[in-house]
Amino acid sequence: MNDSRKNALLATDLAPDQSAQLSDLGIVILEGLMSPAFCGRLRSRIARLHEHEGERAGAEFKQERGCLRLANLVAKGEEFAEVIGCPKVLACVRKVLGPAIKLSSLNARTALPGCPSQPLHADMGAIADAQGYWVCNTVWMLDDFTPHNGAIRYVPGSHRWGHLPQDSLNDRSSPPADEALITGSA
Repeated sequence: MNDSRKNALLATDLAPDQSAQLSDLGIVILEGLMSPAFCGRLRSRIARLHEHEGERAGAEFKQERGCLRLANLVAKGEEFAEVIGCPKVLACVRKVLGPAIKLSSLNARTALPGCPSQPLHADMGAIADAQGYWVCNTVWMLDDFTPHNGAIRYVPGSHRWGHLPQDSLNDRSSPPADEALITGSA
């Protein structure tokens, strides 16, 4: 069975338009994936962890100026097991990576007011190679993402460039003409 057919079978939980968005744009927004109560539980647990970890919050992975960070969340609360086990999200990840997936990390990043946008980048410098993609990120919007509060910047289709953004953009902080924002409700 060829890879595209195998990936299509693995992504049976995705609606055709969601699967097409993921393939064409490199993203799909899964609206209504979590209940307001579950979102509130995640927010509350993250706030308690920030309070508990203080200055060391996120030290296992990455601390970032202007942001609150947490790392290794799977080991820090049972509610995070629900996040990594979400069937719809797993279907998306399998569509990108194929059947063999492994969790690398589950982290939290909270951009504080006044935090500048991150430069356009590929996490871990990950671009597809001859064997395909080897990284797939998921983002859980625990607050509304708007153009005014740090929505994620991306370039639709850039997952197919075959090179890193810094290899073709003169200024990764300035928006390229085809940049879009990932916005949505918590």
